[in-house]
Amino acid sequence: MAKSPSPRRVAIALIIHRPKAQDRPHFLIVSSRKHADRWVLPKGGIESSGGSSESGVESAEEAARREAWEEAGLIQNSSIHLSHLVVLPDQKPHKASPSQDPSESGFIPSTTYSFELFSVTSMDSTVLAEEWPEKQERKRRWVQGWSELKEVLCWGRRDDVMREALGLAKAKLG
Repeated sequence: MAKSPSPRRVAIALIIHRPKAQDRPHFLIVSSRKHADRWVLPKGGIESSGGSSESGVESAEEAARREAWEEAGLIQNSSIHLSHLVVLPDQKPHKASPSQDPSESGFIPSTTYSFELFSVTSMDSTVLAEEWPEKQERKRRWVQGWSELKEVLCWGRRDDVMREALGLAKAKLG
């Protein structure tokens, strides 16, 4: 019997710094590798090895931490994992999906996105390394407030997924 197709699993790190509860939050974003003038959240595939579980598969939290380190230079133990926000499916079908319509029960998405929320206590060298794996390929920056984050992020085909996840994060954080 053939194994049914499964979506690629991607973890996305939403990294927030809020000096005081009443302050507008700051968010860490990185430049896209494909389009250097566009900004994205650190994200990448959940790997089938290197995780702390018995199976060795990375958890979404572990993958998001790893991607935040590789893409943005977020020092591994400098952040607090606040919450797993949500897993959302891509609207693009998996190449072996029996249905091309996301509203149909047989639809298999090409990717599922697991959004992980992290908090850092500062925005300086105590949380951001001077050297990191993708420093030569990416820039990083902090943006302030939900409006600026939504304005500068490149949404691409993930527009609905990203907007839903940010809406959930905003509702959770206030």
